[in-house]
Amino acid sequence: MSAPAVDVPLAAPAKTARRSTPLLDAAVLIPVLIAGAILRVFLAKTGHNYDMDCWQVAVDLMQQGRSVYANTARYNYGPVWMLVLHGLRFLQDHTAQSLHITGPEQFHVYVAGFLTLVDIAIALILAARFGTIAAIMFFLCPVSVLITGFHSQVDNFAVLFGLIGWCILRPPSVQTPSWTRTIIAGVVFGISLATKHLLIFFPLWFLIGGRRALPPKRALVLAILTYGVFAASFVPFALAPADRAGIVEHVLRYRSQVDTGSMFIRAIDMIVPYGIFERTQLLFHGAPNGLVLLFLSMMLVTGRLVAVNRPAEMFWFYLIALTAFSIAWADQYLTIPLVACVVYRRHWASWMYILVSTAFLITSPRNLAAVGGRDFLYNLTGTATFKYYHATFWLIPLLLKDWLPRLWRDHMVPIARSLLVFALRGEGGATER
Repeated sequence: MSAPAVDVPLAAPAKTARRSTPLLDAAVLIPVLIAGAILRVFLAKTGHNYDMDCWQVAVDLMQQGRSVYANTARYNYGPVWMLVLHGLRFLQDHTAQSLHITGPEQFHVYVAGFLTLVDIAIALILAARFGTIAAIMFFLCPVSVLITGFHSQVDNFAVLFGLIGWCILRPPSVQTPSWTRTIIAGVVFGISLATKHLLIFFPLWFLIGGRRALPPKRALVLAILTYGVFAASFVPFALAPADRAGIVEHVLRYRSQVDTGSMFIRAIDMIVPYGIFERTQLLFHGAPNGLVLLFLSMMLVTGRLVAVNRPAEMFWFYLIALTAFSIAWADQYLTIPLVACVVYRRHWASWMYILVSTAFLITSPRNLAAVGGRDFLYNLTGTATFKYYHATFWLIPLLLKDWLPRLWRDHMVPIARSLLVFALRGEGGATER
């Protein structure tokens, strides 16, 4: 007999759950949201980088009635963001003059404005679940401000759908989600994938996580829905052979920059030159290379450990692990684990991650250092001062935040105590002789 399709409540509500946002909290949060939004839009007016040009290319093709996937290699995501960009261009054409939005960054202001609304939505969810301080920390975080305002990449949009799906699947008072929650969450996770493929491995965590993560049948349905929605989203845009070829080549096979800027690649390279793995086809010609398989192995091992030991925290750990173990790297990836850092804001590593990530972005030629103050910033710190892996290194203590204290308490302290006793006894014996 199958399990009843009802939510199974926890014995006690999670400490992070909140009944409501008090009026005083709202009075504090609203000015913060206004100030953060103004700052993001201001940054959008200062300039842009390669990704903003990519959005422009995609929009121009759509306005010409041409296929984006068949005619450019500069759009590497699902169709959700492409449709949003098309809508933003429509708004620009019909409202820019009346709103007095002018200048070369006109479209950039609309894109950054939309992504600012995404950040506001994330902040409000965090406020409802973790308190006003969590929302303020996220929305005023320099990493979020710099990526949304200047870079205007889409990672936060995919994270928003993932966060909504996770809150539906695992609210604080529910341990075993019902079928209804599972189905809705699977669809929302699929929309996240169709926006940007950040959650590509997340359904696998449920499949290998055992019953504590999700009952096996529900885990299977969740995975089918997530990947099914992702695949179905391409159908209207894959009617012609050139469209299908573009989707396969520019989306499914796309790889970002892979080198020792990635912490995981750098760790491998310290032992064995990472190029050996990159050139190795472990299964058959055309299969993922050794680096991809190593990355996938780390994600699956981490997923199994988290699902078994911390099932209620799977989403936060997933975002951390994805960024920490990624073999590719780009400035915008630093926004992916921000919501997890907010959730674990009492851990010192969260603050170190935010601090070093901010320093990296300020001196990055793809972010703030690309505007007028570039020479000053370069001369002040130098881009070699801060590397991407300097920031992602601090995600490792967050991944090990529960394991390291137990290791110290259960193993290291007894070993140190035994060695001390042995040393004292040896010293006493030597003295007697």
